[in-house]
Amino acid sequence: MWLHCGVCCGLRPHFNWVIGTCEETQGTGQFCWNLPDCVLNGSPKINYVAAYQFDGEEFVLLDDSTAGELNFAGVHGNFWRGRGFTAHNASFRWRGGDWTTKYAPWARGVGSAGPRGVTPPAGLWILSAENFYYGAFYMLSQLGLNLEGQGQPTGTNCWMWELDPVEA
Repeated sequence: MWLHCGVCCGLRPHFNWVIGTCEETQGTGQFCWNLPDCVLNGSPKINYVAAYQFDGEEFVLLDDSTAGELNFAGVHGNFWRGRGFTAHNASFRWRGGDWTTKYAPWARGVGSAGPRGVTPPAGLWILSAENFYYGAFYMLSQLGLNLEGQGQPTGTNCWMWELDPVEA
């Protein structure tokens, strides 16, 4: 892709989800300025986020890229009972910025043992929410998620190929 860089060259098509919210956890992001308290601390209300990889015959749940309660039946969660995303979102905490708080599946210091993301031939993400006011649900390359989560240790920002299906 770029002839002059080292880390982002040859970007593989591995993508994963990112959720941006206005929860007050650090300095206010640009999309969260001057909002009422009910928005800052009451939205969105997420049950779970699931990631699936198509293996040529069926979609297979990716445990390391899913934020919710996992069991033999799949993934579930209930915002009102503090289950699912709410119970697991701390382990998906990512670097904030334009949105005050962000969550994403990233390597969290485990390197190649971390999430792989979805790849061709097909992937599927499911966001189950009671409401999704003042939130964003988008996808980035897994390499970009891992590097940004580590504070760009290579000095390279690989934010490219962003896909924005929901910006509420």
